[in-house]
Amino acid sequence: MKKRLFYTGLTIVSILHIYMLYKYGISTFVGTCLLYFFLYKLCTFISDGIFRENQNKIIRHNIKSIFIILIILEFLLLFIFKPLNSWSENEVFIYLSEYKRKEIQSLVNKIGFKQARFTYTDFYQPKSSQQIKREEFNITHQYNKLGLRGFLPSVQKSTNEYRIIVLGDSYAEGVGAKESETLPVQLQKQLSASFPNKKISVINAGINGSNPIYEINSHNRILSKHKADLVILLVFPNDLPDIDIMQNNGVLPIGEYAFALSHIYRSIYLNSSKYENLELEDSITSNKWIKLMDYLNIEIQRFRNSLHEAGQQLILVYIPSKGELEGNPIPNTYPKTLPKYLKPEINLADSFSLKYIHRDSLSVYYWEKDEHFNTKGYKLAAEIIARHVISKHYVGTH
Repeated sequence: MKKRLFYTGLTIVSILHIYMLYKYGISTFVGTCLLYFFLYKLCTFISDGIFRENQNKIIRHNIKSIFIILIILEFLLLFIFKPLNSWSENEVFIYLSEYKRKEIQSLVNKIGFKQARFTYTDFYQPKSSQQIKREEFNITHQYNKLGLRGFLPSVQKSTNEYRIIVLGDSYAEGVGAKESETLPVQLQKQLSASFPNKKISVINAGINGSNPIYEINSHNRILSKHKADLVILLVFPNDLPDIDIMQNNGVLPIGEYAFALSHIYRSIYLNSSKYENLELEDSITSNKWIKLMDYLNIEIQRFRNSLHEAGQQLILVYIPSKGELEGNPIPNTYPKTLPKYLKPEINLADSFSLKYIHRDSLSVYYWEKDEHFNTKGYKLAAEIIARHVISKHYVGTH
């Protein structure tokens, strides 16, 4: 009777967990334990069919010991060491798949949190705030009436105003920096100092975790009414995986199930990736990623052309990861290939490496663990962009 109740409860929990993972991309350590339990049962079933009883006792004992060790290792990787945790696992020890971002937002709304939004397309909740807490900093972001960080000028420009919109992800929004220290604010300060007779307005349209496709669409749907003279689009190496996720339209790839359930699988998968095969000159570069880069390049060129038709200009800026400058790119990114494809007006990887930063001083410009720019990093990036804007006479010729 107890055994029947145990397996009935186990079946209910398993079905619930499978449903939550399939429908919403949500997984917990309970799912990891269930996975190993069923793998253990499968191994013992196979063992029972192959080995004699006296041999099988030893085999079963060894199998049990192996799976206990694996569970302990999974526990340590998730709760103690955390080297491969997602952002949500670091905060609440629950895996939330990026492939199911829309579905998760819908679930949060259903259970009563009506302010939850799909920020990539709808921005943050207007006139709200969000605490960004990391080991190295704790900063509250304030959002304006449009749901963006920082000051928002009126839709109608003043006569002497030169307006800039900065599109991008967390580097544009300014994760790791106070409002007065973000890249858009620093850029506005520097250009205002160089053009005292002009009113320089820089709108921060950065959304943490976004990608250029979402950002371009958001500009065209929402921000185009602000009639920027210049749009600056920041591109970061992990934009390609983000676009790949976006194109899956909420469907979990098979590998995502294993990724959600097992840190050991994540370690094996990431360590087996061959980053040396990701460059353009390599004949075995994945066609999938080349297609993604082609797609991104086409969309950016289309955006550039539409802006030019409206008398506006675009500057494409490539933002390097800390790992890229260290010669150790973060997983699933294509740091050298992407600039070759996109040909940005400003490649901060070159500017940082050749002119400003030595490898032993990266910590001056990046947070050591979080790896976003710190205050000095955002300021340096703004200086480089400002110099380009000034040297190309963007403001003076308008």
